[in-house]
Amino acid sequence: MTIATGGISDAISPNRMAFSLLFSAKAAKFFKLKPPQLVGLKTWGKSWKDPNIHWMYYWRCEECFAMKGTKERIFIVTNEASRYSFLLRLAPGDIKGLFVKFMVKIEAILLKNNKSRITHAQIHFYTLSGSAPSLTSFQNQQLFMISCLVDRKDFTYLEDIEEKLNSTLTTIMGEMKWVADEFQRLFDEDPPELDDGQMPGNIIPFCN
Repeated sequence: MTIATGGISDAISPNRMAFSLLFSAKAAKFFKLKPPQLVGLKTWGKSWKDPNIHWMYYWRCEECFAMKGTKERIFIVTNEASRYSFLLRLAPGDIKGLFVKFMVKIEAILLKNNKSRITHAQIHFYTLSGSAPSLTSFQNQQLFMISCLVDRKDFTYLEDIEEKLNSTLTTIMGEMKWVADEFQRLFDEDPPELDDGQMPGNIIPFCN
């Protein structure tokens, strides 16, 4: 799936980035994703966590909670390698909104780390279904934390919850690590490169 981004003159162009978004069944239903747009991992052109694809490009999307008085819901999108998460507020079926808000978060990280802003870039999204047990288990723990924060009204903005989620201590590759620190370590040691050339097959361009 592709989405074009507008931007400023100091960006690297033309380039491309390819993000794999694994949707839970609830999330896929909310965004009205069905085959052929929703591709099963068993039939996808690559394997989940393929070492040839950069660590930054693997994420899972799960539903968190509904917004009272609206049809909108909050979703958590978590990186496979670092367990770093974003929270996004979206309306039913707004898959384009998901892509755009996700990329706004990615752009903010690039700018924070003195990387050029994405502009005139070709952004590819692979909307996938399937199982990622370890990541799913971690997100379930995060959902419990979010529920507690919401019940206590212990936040003003979604970013406040994000900060708490990314301050979580968890086990990654057999070692206890702070999520935000692990994300930054990975970024410092292996930052994403625009146009890495790793473009699996079966891209379906339904976001024009």
